Amino acid sequence: MGLFHYLMACGDATWQMYLESNDAQNGPNSLYAQACAIRLHDSGRITQKYNFQMMHDLIHQCGWAWMLDCWHVEVSKRNPTCKTLDDYAQSTPAWEDVVELSIYLVLNYLDQVDAYDIEF
Repeated sequence: MGLFHYLMACGDATWQMYLESNDAQNGPNSLYAQACAIRLHDSGRITQKYNFQMMHDLIHQCGWAWMLDCWHVEVSKRNPTCKTLDDYAQSTPAWEDVVELSIYLVLNYLDQVDAYDIEF
């Protein structure tokens, strides 16, 4: 089995867990709600039938959006003068600061087994 088959299996599993059932579509932070916001014209097709290309693109687009949102939240906390990520980029942060912030985001924003805040 190659990488392509692995990606297909992951996309199918994600679709079955987070999009296929009506129970998984509830809530403003659900993958379905995010998918509808990103892909307005595909919102009806997303839950009807698994489509590898659509799921692959959707997983990447939602992942990038969530990562940028985490960066925006943390940058705003650390430097209140930076209202946007563009402001942060224009402040020319040191490479060590970017690496330190990246490590912090991984350790604190990824799903953890003992997390109490379900939506977080």
